[in-house]
Amino acid sequence: MGKDYYRVLGIAKDATDDEIKKAYRKLALRYHPDKNKNPGAEDKFKEISEAYEVLSDKKKRDIYDKYGEDGLKGGRGTTNGHSNNTNSFSYQYHGDPRATFAQFFGSSNPFAAFFDMSDNLFEKNVFDSLDTDSDFFSPFGGLGQRHGLGGAFR
Repeated sequence: MGKDYYRVLGIAKDATDDEIKKAYRKLALRYHPDKNKNPGAEDKFKEISEAYEVLSDKKKRDIYDKYGEDGLKGGRGTTNGHSNNTNSFSYQYHGDPRATFAQFFGSSNPFAAFFDMSDNLFEKNVFDSLDTDSDFFSPFGGLGQRHGLGGAFR
């Protein structure tokens, strides 16, 4: 028997598209090789990406649900005692989990925004440019002045 993509993502077979995306997001961030240096994390990351590639595509998912991994790859097998021929469709994972990740997140490394400290705000004195004499909460209806918080920023 082939891979169980539902088990890989930790979801039920009747999972919605949103549940598939949520599971992929959670697992991909946990096992991304730039974050997780444990042995086997990169292989797990690849497995998660492959599962997402299949289950997030309606046609691939339908074939997978009917014929399993062999059906996706154009193999022949039997389902409920009937011979099936899925040679009209053939899928092979491209093998690049970072490409799947980049397509999903819009970047190959979403962690860069959190860990890139080259733009240190304190060194650039960005905070010195804030107008602390005005009511900080004025965009929110002047909450600062009304609730005695206006003077806290002076």
